[in-house]
Amino acid sequence: LGDTRPLAPVTVMANVLGAPHTPAMSMDERVHHLFGRIPDAHVHLYGKGERPGRKIGHVNVLGDDVAVVRERAERAAHWLSHAQWSDGWDGGAGSDAH
Repeated sequence: LGDTRPLAPVTVMANVLGAPHTPAMSMDERVHHLFGRIPDAHVHLYGKGERPGRKIGHVNVLGDDVAVVRERAERAAHWLSHAQWSDGWDGGAGSDAH
């Protein structure tokens, strides 16, 4: 099995559940955007079709602070489910920065 020592003091897993309405953005694209924002997220998708409430995967996030790690894991899972950032972040789409 290999080394079983913890990689970090805190690990949080958040389930990825099918949203009430499947996003227009493909799951591959959602994963791509997730890694752009949370590159250390560990995504595990089960290859299941999306439907409301169905567990289609999970995300693990590691770190030192349980509140911070939990928030990041939940944000990542919500993004994968809904293609919407739970904190309202739009990736700069609404900014006028160049």
